[in-house]
Amino acid sequence: MKVSKPHIGRIRLVGTIVKINQMSWGLPGGVVRILVEGITRVQVDEIIATEPCYEVNVTMLNPVHEEPMEEEAYSPYFANQICEWVEVTKPVTDEGLDHVLNSESASELAVPVAHVLPINTRVQESLLDELSVNRRL
Repeated sequence: MKVSKPHIGRIRLVGTIVKINQMSWGLPGGVVRILVEGITRVQVDEIIATEPCYEVNVTMLNPVHEEPMEEEAYSPYFANQICEWVEVTKPVTDEGLDHVLNSESASELAVPVAHVLPINTRVQESLLDELSVNRRL
């Protein structure tokens, strides 16, 4: 698998394989907007090459469902808390909120929220690296 070099000079060992659904070029300030769909979470096992782009071997990561009943109970509460927070802070569009709330599982519910939380990047990364759905929620 080939992965473009990150601009920040380091590669994350846990990430997501995505499908690019839409790209918008030529936005003000040279911005390129990309709409992606997450396919699966992965862990980088080995970096094979770094030129002209990163090529890595990965292992797919599956969420860990330790207490399914607890997870099921957390999900509506978590979704409600997200709605209240978004109503006050407006960190995402209504479309983005609908996408999060229509997630089919608690695992899918937790991941996109981590991207918009006003938390330290290292805390955000550790949250995204967490495989236990209960702990992530």
